[in-house]
Amino acid sequence: MYCIECARENDNNATKCAFCGAELHRNLDEQQRKKLIQMVHKRENVSRDKTNGGLVRVVLGIIFLVIGILFIWLSYKQQNIGSVTVRIFSVTCFEFYVALAGIIAGVVLLTWGIIEIAIERNHLNTYARVVETLRNGTFVQISDANDKK
Repeated sequence: MYCIECARENDNNATKCAFCGAELHRNLDEQQRKKLIQMVHKRENVSRDKTNGGLVRVVLGIIFLVIGILFIWLSYKQQNIGSVTVRIFSVTCFEFYVALAGIIAGVVLLTWGIIEIAIERNHLNTYARVVETLRNGTFVQISDANDKK
């Protein structure tokens, strides 16, 4: 059951919205359907903003990973061994710690962004289905599957 005040889905047996406390209506008249459509559109906009935030985190995560990889390359220091100059990986230099921080931050941001995008895309799909059923007149406040229990 959807609340017409906040457009969030509630338990089918609820009489008040668990999120905003508004009274829930089982049978919606035309004005309530329009209000629910407006609220669902507002929720869609919030989801789009969160999706955009997730995309920003993905891009930043990739940037941090690239910086981390570049600093790993900089962690190799030239060292003279006899008459031969070799590059040795140093875990005690500043560049290694920057690389470590960059890779950790990159992985965290990338993971967070991907998870947020996935969650919000699911919300957007749900909102689109609700609006579609509201507009074509097939919307029911209580699903048949829950009525049969």
